[in-house]
Amino acid sequence: MEEATDDHVERVVHIPVSPSVTLQAWLFQSRSAGASERGVVLMHPHPKLGGDARSNNVMSVLCTSLASSKNYALTVLSFNSRGHGGSTGTATWRGEAEREDVLGAARWLHARLGDSSAIIIIGYSFGAAVCSSAIGQLCKNAGGVPPWLAALVVISYPAGFLSRLVLGCHLEPTKYVTVPKLFIHGGRDQFCSSGTFEWLFAQVQEPKDRVFFPEADHFWVGMEDELAHTVCMWLQSCLARRNLRNSQ
Repeated sequence: MEEATDDHVERVVHIPVSPSVTLQAWLFQSRSAGASERGVVLMHPHPKLGGDARSNNVMSVLCTSLASSKNYALTVLSFNSRGHGGSTGTATWRGEAEREDVLGAARWLHARLGDSSAIIIIGYSFGAAVCSSAIGQLCKNAGGVPPWLAALVVISYPAGFLSRLVLGCHLEPTKYVTVPKLFIHGGRDQFCSSGTFEWLFAQVQEPKDRVFFPEADHFWVGMEDELAHTVCMWLQSCLARRNLRNSQ
């Protein structure tokens, strides 16, 4: 099935991660030239708590904004993690198995776009923890950053006390993420206080940036456009720096 707008084409795809897991995903292909060189993988909040690749307000706005950007062309991939929606396999509470979903989706998009492509990974809430630790493990095991991995964007990382009881397995691997990183947090976040966010941010390696929205809570209702604009502007700068390094 395919849908089209003036800015991009959207199609449903299915991504094999393992013999027992195939991810239901949506590919947003920009109509602008150069889209084949840059891709974004998005991961949603916790599926057992209503997180979804399509219906979530933050995910929906991010997909549309990134795929429709006039400043640069991107191919955007948003997927349902294992055991959720049309994805096969079994969902977990802690998200350890879901790390393979992130990496599987990223590798699939890289293979589709070609060897010279650059992949950015964005996670929101539960997705932020899972994406961060997946990349951290990847960098640690590989002894460095794979050439295709360009950046990580972390939105509303749930690092509060109650969240750590469930998702604490992701905190240690997050420290090993050595790609350029943007952490975005709201001052009224219900799952991570401002102080805990500062503690988390201090743990991660450079290069890193942060943006703090004092009035935003964990769900970003009514502030989705501001959030998406922040992500788009940072990615534009990040990709420009990457292009400059590669040309030197």
